[in-house]
Amino acid sequence: MLKKHSKKNDGQGTKMEFTKFVRKPFVVEGLEITRENIADVARFIGELREVEGLAPYIIVDERYVPNVDRVYIGYFMTKMGSNVRCYSRNIFRKQFVEQTEAMRDLIDLIDGRNVPEEPQVVNE
Repeated sequence: MLKKHSKKNDGQGTKMEFTKFVRKPFVVEGLEITRENIADVARFIGELREVEGLAPYIIVDERYVPNVDRVYIGYFMTKMGSNVRCYSRNIFRKQFVEQTEAMRDLIDLIDGRNVPEEPQVVNE
């Protein structure tokens, strides 16, 4: 059973009990958009625009990526299943870190995969 952490008065005499929760982590695949791969990424999410004197960029098709209109070199594209999203470098770095083996094991445990078995007691 979860321990209730705080009681808050809603201003109308009703007390509400709040419990602390942790948002489950999720894993995405991602890549940084570079001058070398921007044309390939554009074929996947929209239309490449190349204007003389400017760095190439992508006009994004909102059917594929609903969270941004344009993607520039230095942005990141993520995939989770069929969901594709793009982020500026700053936003991406605030929201994501590269997965380590220790993180993978913890996420598997949280999601109920690879749960360690209870230790066996040996009677001598």
